[in-house]
Amino acid sequence: MVKTGPSNELNEKVVADFNKSENDCETDATEKQKRKANKTNYSIADLLKQVEECLDNFNFELAVKFCERALDIEPDNVEVLEMAGTVFLETGDIDKAKSVSLRSDMLELCLGPPNGVVILGLLI
Repeated sequence: MVKTGPSNELNEKVVADFNKSENDCETDATEKQKRKANKTNYSIADLLKQVEECLDNFNFELAVKFCERALDIEPDNVEVLEMAGTVFLETGDIDKAKSVSLRSDMLELCLGPPNGVVILGLLI
């Protein structure tokens, strides 16, 4: 004999809620993977363009986030380091601005100027 009544309905509700929460966890994990995949789809050029647009609109917090994302992807990219230095300086984070600017200068010294600059220097 199957019991029906409040306790059986409550058990069914608990089981249904549990199944729903398991599905929500799977959905959350899937959405996190999608968001992570979307982050990696941006190129450095795209990120730097976004930084410039944010600076033009005085949205410094978002500009910092785009710079940090670009630095995560290419920490030795001189263009990214220079842009990050500018953004950190604009936001008042002097220590970060000094750090990335120093790194940018060191990389430029180690790598030397681009070949086009050397060629132009020889032609003049």
